Amino acid sequence: MVPELRERAALVALLRCPGAKWQDIGLEVLETGSAVTALESRRRLQETLFPASDPVVSAITDAAESVESWEEAGIGVHACFDLDYPSRLRSIHQMPPLLFSRGDLVEDQRAIAVVGTRQASERGLRIASSVARELALNGVTVVGGLARGIDTAAHQAALEAHGRTVAVIGTGINRFYPNENRALQERIAHEGAVISQFWPDAPPSKQSFPMRNAVMSGYAAATVVIEAPWKSGARIQARLALEHGRPVVMPDQLLEHDWAREYAKKPGVHVVSSLEQLLSVVEQVISDLQAGPDALPEAPTLSGAVDPWDAVRARVAQQVHYLRNPLKPAPSICYVCCGPVTGPWSRCYPCEQHLKAAQSGVADVVVPISYAVKGAQHAHGLAAYKAVRVPPLEIRENLLDLRWFVGPMCTG
Repeated sequence: MVPELRERAALVALLRCPGAKWQDIGLEVLETGSAVTALESRRRLQETLFPASDPVVSAITDAAESVESWEEAGIGVHACFDLDYPSRLRSIHQMPPLLFSRGDLVEDQRAIAVVGTRQASERGLRIASSVARELALNGVTVVGGLARGIDTAAHQAALEAHGRTVAVIGTGINRFYPNENRALQERIAHEGAVISQFWPDAPPSKQSFPMRNAVMSGYAAATVVIEAPWKSGARIQARLALEHGRPVVMPDQLLEHDWAREYAKKPGVHVVSSLEQLLSVVEQVISDLQAGPDALPEAPTLSGAVDPWDAVRARVAQQVHYLRNPLKPAPSICYVCCGPVTGPWSRCYPCEQHLKAAQSGVADVVVPISYAVKGAQHAHGLAAYKAVRVPPLEIRENLLDLRWFVGPMCTG
């Protein structure tokens, strides 16, 4: 068995373990550097005194048969450590350890999610179509959830403009939901890509669609919300996008909702009044992300070609620079996590909220201590922040040592 298939099969076997938490397994594999090693560690804890056969070998063999059968059926199987895995997804804490795809899965650096309610108005459908069409004509990949309403209008408009569109679905890749969009899903798979984080034959569920929204947010550089009442999944995605450090763009008509007016006050949210203004914001967002810290290498591979800590060291070095120069932060860069910032602020919204949550007088610097243990993940969305008082000398001497992030924190 070739090493790549063995590693991919070991990851499938890990995810099949009873009670397995997919997010934890993905991080464990990236941290250990091998899905096989992680599987051996788990199986060693469960093995009996006199096993009839090697449980690791049996699990990998069974999983490899599944992977090969999926690939023979035309399904792409992408592990989080594969080179063709979307790098942006590695920067969110809901990173799916495994992705299934149909179509052409490429590194969509110019990707924008266009989302909205299933019960869309005629006006909302027109806006969604116009936005998606103009994005496609400007070489931007339109990302949607293939749901009724806004998502469907956005996908169709992008295809009609001969642009690229990606559907992130809330079911298995072999399912069609809603069934009325079967032809559209097949066309997107032929001309763009359809991706899913669920087992190929998994049915829709109440939990799968919010999980799908998290992946849509992570895949795209920004999210455009067209229409979204309070209970809409699009509102959930707007919240997730801000947690991920992704900008949110909304038309001023959306301000009729209380939640939209509240979100409009937050850093990272752009309210636009015209299609031209929206396109200008999107181009600026893409330009900022391509030139900023998010353009750094994201995550290790298991091929040995990349040091697993290279991306972490690059992030730390970038963070050290801004911590040493707090009075001159780079434009649009959070000095805490090096993520994107919109407006004249020195911290992004998630880091600002964590700072406010810290006890008064405790923190001079808020440090995301999860970089080392979470691989190259972006700080946004992670709960493991710690407020500490860090003297300049300690920053200079200890911040470059990755153990500083996971060891005892200096209280100055």
